[in-house]
Amino acid sequence: MAGMKIESAKKFFKRYSVFQQRKTTINHAFASALAGKGDWNPESLALALREDFKQDPEKDLRCVYCDAPAATWDHLIGLVRNGQPHGPGHQVGNLVPCCTSCNQRKGGKDWTVFIPLVFEDVDIRKIKESRISAYQRRATTIAMLGDAEIKQLDTIKEQIFALMKQADDIVTAAHDRTANQPSDRTLQPAPVIRSGLT
Repeated sequence: MAGMKIESAKKFFKRYSVFQQRKTTINHAFASALAGKGDWNPESLALALREDFKQDPEKDLRCVYCDAPAATWDHLIGLVRNGQPHGPGHQVGNLVPCCTSCNQRKGGKDWTVFIPLVFEDVDIRKIKESRISAYQRRATTIAMLGDAEIKQLDTIKEQIFALMKQADDIVTAAHDRTANQPSDRTLQPAPVIRSGLT
């Protein structure tokens, strides 16, 4: 394993933008909150895993893409597309066991785009596609909000973004004001603390 190098500290000296660094997080938070949610039904999930993926739900689960040990749950169809809520959300038929590697490689892609990247063997790919398609049919469309409510939430999200940009402006002005000014503070050595022990 490679050791840490001095260059690894460089990232802490770059200017940080609240808006640029957290816009995606805010979009995802709103989309996650708005995503359709099925009722938690472990029996239904166990049945689906057993029937569609031939997995024993009483044992450690495997990644539905590559069969490695699962470490997380993946959305077959992602929650966000173009910054807007998308897909069937959090429910049986859209959430599948997944390993960390596949989850990272898949990212926000739909499973139909990702599967061909994982399997070159057409026969294996067809088996995986058949199983995932069967599982996906268990998902239902869940309409949570009307157009007026979605517009209200979009307005709130834009207000949050405006406040984040305002925070960036304040911090940038402070950095610009103090840049290149000599510091009147000098580092003093830490005091030596002596114990009563000899």
